[in-house]
Amino acid sequence: MNDITTLKKSLLMIQKLKKLLQEQNDKLFDPIAIIGMSCRLPIANNPRQFWQALCTGENAITAIPDERWELLAGTKESALRNPNMPYWGGYLKDIDAFDAYFFGISPREAMRMDPQQRVLLEVCYEALEDAGLPVERVAGSKMGVFSSLYASQFSHLQQLESDMDALLIPTGSAISIAANRFSYLFDVHGPSLVLDSACSSSLIAVQLACLNLQAKTCDQALVSAVNINLLPSIHSTLAKATMLSPTGQCHTFDAKADGYVQGEGAGAILLKPLSKALRDKDQIYAVIAGAAVNQDGKTNGLTAPNGLQQEALLRAAYQSAKIDPREISYVECHGTGTFLGDPIEIQALGEVVAKQRDKQQPCWISSVKTNVGHLEPAAGIVGMIKAALTLKHGQITPHLNFSQANPHIPFDRYAIRIPTQVESLPRYGDYAVAGVSGFGFGGANAHVVLREHLPAQEIVNNPKREQELFTLSAKDPVALQLLINSWLIYLKENPQLELASLCYNLHLKRSHYAYRCAFVISTIAELQHQLEHFVESEIKKTSKAKKINDFSQMSLPELAEHYVNQAQIDWNAFEADRFYAALTLPAYPWQHKKYWPKLGGSLSESEQTSYPLKGKGLNSPLSTRQFAFHFDSKTLPEVHDTFCVLHAGYYTEMLAFAMKNWQSTTCFSVESLEFLSPLMVMDNKQVQVQLILDPLEANEWSFQFHSDDGQGHWILHAQGKVSTQTAPREQLSTKSEVVARSISSGSAEHFYQRILGMGMPAGDTIRWTDHYWYGEQELFAELRKPKSAERNEEFVLKLHPGIIDACIQTLFLLLPQEITTPYIAAKMGRVEFYDSCAEAKYIYTVIKELAEDGSKILGDWYLLDKNHCLLAKCQDLQMTQLADTLNIEHIMGIQSQIEIDFSLPYEQCKQHIMSYLQEQCALIFSMPLSDMAVDRSLHDFGMDSLMSMAVMRSIENTLGVTYSLPLMMQGPSIEAITEYVLANKGLNLSTPLATSTKEMSTIWLGNRKARKVPEMRLFCFPFGGGGATIYREWQQDFPDTIEICPIQLPGRENRMDEPAMHHLDSLVEILAHELQPLMNIPFAFFGHSFGSLIGFELARYLRRHQLAQPMHLFASAYPDPCQPSKSLHNLIAKLKQMNLDLFALNQEQLNAMSDEQLQTLALVFKDNGIVDYSDERMNKSIVQVLLPIFIGDMNIVKNYSYYEEEALDIPITVFIGQQDTWVAPEDHRGWSKHSQQACQFHEFPSGHLFIREPEYRLAVIKTITQALSTMSELEGIG
Repeated sequence: MNDITTLKKSLLMIQKLKKLLQEQNDKLFDPIAIIGMSCRLPIANNPRQFWQALCTGENAITAIPDERWELLAGTKESALRNPNMPYWGGYLKDIDAFDAYFFGISPREAMRMDPQQRVLLEVCYEALEDAGLPVERVAGSKMGVFSSLYASQFSHLQQLESDMDALLIPTGSAISIAANRFSYLFDVHGPSLVLDSACSSSLIAVQLACLNLQAKTCDQALVSAVNINLLPSIHSTLAKATMLSPTGQCHTFDAKADGYVQGEGAGAILLKPLSKALRDKDQIYAVIAGAAVNQDGKTNGLTAPNGLQQEALLRAAYQSAKIDPREISYVECHGTGTFLGDPIEIQALGEVVAKQRDKQQPCWISSVKTNVGHLEPAAGIVGMIKAALTLKHGQITPHLNFSQANPHIPFDRYAIRIPTQVESLPRYGDYAVAGVSGFGFGGANAHVVLREHLPAQEIVNNPKREQELFTLSAKDPVALQLLINSWLIYLKENPQLELASLCYNLHLKRSHYAYRCAFVISTIAELQHQLEHFVESEIKKTSKAKKINDFSQMSLPELAEHYVNQAQIDWNAFEADRFYAALTLPAYPWQHKKYWPKLGGSLSESEQTSYPLKGKGLNSPLSTRQFAFHFDSKTLPEVHDTFCVLHAGYYTEMLAFAMKNWQSTTCFSVESLEFLSPLMVMDNKQVQVQLILDPLEANEWSFQFHSDDGQGHWILHAQGKVSTQTAPREQLSTKSEVVARSISSGSAEHFYQRILGMGMPAGDTIRWTDHYWYGEQELFAELRKPKSAERNEEFVLKLHPGIIDACIQTLFLLLPQEITTPYIAAKMGRVEFYDSCAEAKYIYTVIKELAEDGSKILGDWYLLDKNHCLLAKCQDLQMTQLADTLNIEHIMGIQSQIEIDFSLPYEQCKQHIMSYLQEQCALIFSMPLSDMAVDRSLHDFGMDSLMSMAVMRSIENTLGVTYSLPLMMQGPSIEAITEYVLANKGLNLSTPLATSTKEMSTIWLGNRKARKVPEMRLFCFPFGGGGATIYREWQQDFPDTIEICPIQLPGRENRMDEPAMHHLDSLVEILAHELQPLMNIPFAFFGHSFGSLIGFELARYLRRHQLAQPMHLFASAYPDPCQPSKSLHNLIAKLKQMNLDLFALNQEQLNAMSDEQLQTLALVFKDNGIVDYSDERMNKSIVQVLLPIFIGDMNIVKNYSYYEEEALDIPITVFIGQQDTWVAPEDHRGWSKHSQQACQFHEFPSGHLFIREPEYRLAVIKTITQALSTMSELEGIG
């Protein structure tokens, strides 16, 4: 080899290495295309609106809106409201609104999500849609998600109301979830993270996204950012730090610069390598040519900017873009409007891009902060969107608030200009180029370089089709109709569009949802005609059809029909012969609903009071006064006495609280108090009420009572006027005067028999009448305080609110006897309260008017002390009659449990169960019942694992069917669950439930939840007239080692169609046989009342027949079996006084009884402390069904004959109700002689059915658990 050959080879190698080096340098920053954009700003909801607002110079800065203060009501933040401090800013509207259903998020979770997360989700989806990227193509991809936002301010205001929210609050507040939630919902697998570097956050996120695209760790990148300033207290802090402009504007680059103004908003951009975007013919707003990031390092203060590092940043950015800084046409500056910060930024910029350039080719600079304020972590993304739009439209929009240059900025030294009107964007090289700056106040800096995209002129010969298939879809019918409306506007504004291109984009660049429409058309005019005449009734959702790949033998009308019926059409195959560029089409119309939880996280514990209604005055500089009250059925258990409806007494008590705390008096009058809608206080739901008072004349105010429905809506319940002026106390008729002219009198028993007979509530706390006398139009009643109304001193008026309802009740005694339908209070003309601590002793009532048809009553009542002095009075009380076919419980929609008769026809059972599950799911998901569609997957409503468990428990506890977690997590519909339940019960469309074909042991067990490997079983026997449902909730309170087996006797609940058993011996023998398979492990017996007798005799039967015996007998509320039942004899005697023979009553006689006779009979049962058949909510038909069951059980007790046997060789535990009027406490003591082992007694301060009360039920369960656990350890099985 000679030297020349060696030299040639060396030169070739050098050239090759140079080429490789150049290629590597070129790859340092491959161009990235922006193919989709979206934004949500105070002046715009999309980029098109944003550009229009920029061109017209719109300014979004306002004082904090009233709506925002309303959202903060009840928190300490609301106390910061001050007319002298407007809290200037750019505020988004409706931050409490969100389309939760679209994203499959439950209302419960939506309420717990930071508004920033909610806005970000919608804006991110809008960016995908703008890019023409259907969610189906996103799923499973390596898309990267890069978000920026500040820590949640929302979390500081939240309070945990339910354990079901325990996980939702952390996930709804954590900033990391903002990106992760999008990745989760749309199933993307690329990097997913949130970046916070203060005001440079979103630009650094852009740079990081570009690096990941170039490293191929993701194939597309979604960059988003959001900022919402929820807490006025943060504004106050920044103002005290002199960071904010006291004049309320960003005077960027101006001599008036005095600080920045906070702004709100969100933006998102979708990024893709330029080469791929060109290949796919994506729309391209602009191209990211380069970017750089650095840090100020050590300066004269943590937040002080470093001009030299800003210069270094700019040089690095333009070097990465391989662009001469003198070719920069425009820079979107950080430009916050600070007097010293602006000059540092412009000097650094001038030194790099404007020092050595022709003054005739200036660099234009501007800042969007003069339009919308400083969006902090989202400032950079909004600046980028503005810069991209500037490049796309070739225009520079006006910079606001600029009249005289900041004297510290040397504009004369640099070729820099500020636009004050729309200017043409110059091009100084091959492309127009723009830069975007962002500087974090901690020293993290970023600069991104954009260049315009000049699309190549291509001639594409797509085949022509005589007809096109136009398709639209949405997730619900309302959204589809709105989308159609948007398209009509779009077509009118864009008449030049090609029909084929529109249809192509809809097929391939839009998602296809469940509600659809399709038209076969030939022209745009024909399409407009079809859309204009399309009516909402044509929208329908059907079940999914098969996927269609072969179109060769199918006409377009046929394909359109298949599409509307949810066929999965292979659109890539359908459009395989043509290719159109992406278009910007009408966006998906959000179906926003209000989601805002009850706030309270800012209130300290010391501010809570022991006042039953939890009242608190809200500070305000306005003349309007507000008082907040929050309570639930635990703090106010009295509401159960009135069907969970807050009655009139509580409204007047809340007014008293306001008057005392504001006007320092409890002597006041109320006029025109109207009750507009009932306020329900349901179990496990906290109620938030606000009383708002507006001044009228001196010492007089109008008022309104509102409650929050949990969906962001405030419901008006009552209104009227209140004054501190009262009329003089008048002299009224005394007791002796009324008695002298009375025509009749009665006792409490007769009084409440009348009230209950009318279907009105009469719980203990509103039962004050002891004895009464009445004439034709007047009534005088003596009062006695109910045992459960001992809280007088806790109330402001020193009167239990129940006494006001008791006053109203007295009017009903003056009505003709033939009126039996219930009434509700509609209006109180005038109510007066006199400041007195005397105890209420009498009520005097006068009826003034009665409508001929009985529809309305007008009357007065007066509350008196023992000296007949007036304590309170009401004049012109107006009562309105309810329809005959309704009762109060039905009107209020109360349904706490359900019992299904599975012998009914299939469709009847199915409808009953579906209605129940709808209500349960609506409660669990915190959404309106009307939105709870039975044919939609529960996943559509945002069901998570906690909610699925709640639904499962509801099915198991109430319907007695086990629904597995794997099945539930698949997201079945309510209809599917219902069909599963019916199938589990042996029902299908053609086969009724045939109990005879089921295993008997299954029939005898109700609501049993079988354990996989139980160590012990507890058989539970019901009380007289009762069924297995009394033990429905027991299993959840016992450990997993103990399996609860509730015994279901024939003739009740799900065995209603079977004849009841009348002999204890036969019952015990059958039970011993049927329960044998379950007596294969240690077991025990529990019985309540009549059930104790069953358990006792079954234990003796097992011993006599040398079968497995229980380890323990638990007897509850039943006397010593060898003693005759005293209470049963008393009951029989009392009924005989009414000419009724308990055991001679048959169904025919019961059916013939009047409502009054049945009610009297039921009251006798209640007075004897047994099954509460006098429950106000029970109607005649229910009493007629249940009484025979009780009578049959008592017949067994009556005929029972104890015979002597050796005492049982097992321990016995006896539970006693100290206030049991059916079984005296001392009658239980004889149980001790029936055990050769220990016999223990446990007493509770309650009546006969104490196991119904949660407190005593849990105490009983605890005692049983401890006893059985001890025995298990002794037996070596524990």
